[in-house]
Order: sequence, then structure tokens, then C-alpha cells
Amino acid sequence: MGRVLRLPPQQRHMDTRLIIAVLAIGAIGLYFGNRISQQSQKAERIHGGPLAIALHQAACSIFISLLPTILVGVFVFHIGLRAVLLGVAMMGIAFLCLMGYAALEIEPKAAARKAKERGWTAEDARASGL
Repeated sequence: MGRVLRLPPQQRHMDTRLIIAVLAIGAIGLYFGNRISQQSQKAERIHGGPLAIALHQAACSIFISLLPTILVGVFVFHIGLRAVLLGVAMMGIAFLCLMGYAALEIEPKAAARKAKERGWTAEDARASGL
């Protein structure tokens, strides 16, 4: 017959704290990461399409979640060096997201810049009043 594995009360409490911490840090990352991404897009438009926008938002969310993850890992769960290593891994993932974003952004941004710098035309000369 199948046995049900029963965890000691200390481990059940740890699992509840872990779930709450992951949900809280995820909410912080999503909320503030989305706000940072929106402010960045207001300052400079993203030309790479929906995938570039998604990678940019993911990188912002992961980077914003970095400090709370390390602090909760060190002070709540007392995992010390593992929390710092988790932070380094999160920085690596954010870096990869930004590299993907940059790769998708290069050509469309160059095309937009080229279209903007089309030069002086006869219409521009008439409109200038010179």
C-alpha cells in the first residue's frame, strides 16, 4: 500500500514561508519591473516588436527582483552564500534577456534612425521660409 509522506511541522512552516516569499518577490518584480519598463519606453521607443518588448520587461522584472531575493534569502531563510549565488544567476538571466532585446533592436532602430535622417528636401526648404 502507498504511504503518505508526512513532513515535520518545521518543514511545513518553511514551505509556507517559501511560497509567501516567492509570491511576494514575484509581485514586487512584476509591478515595479513593468513600471520601470514603461518609463524606459516613454524615454525611448522600442522598435524591435513585441518580442523585444517582452524581453525588455522580463529583464526589468528580474533585475528589480534581485535585491529582495538576496535579502529574503539571507535574512529570512539564512541561506547566505546560496542567496548571493541565486542573485548572480538572476543577473545572468537578466543579462541574457537584455542581449536578446539588443539583438532584436539593432536593425529596426537603425532603420528608424535612417528614416528620420532623410536629409534636406525641397519641401523642407519651402517650409523653413529661407
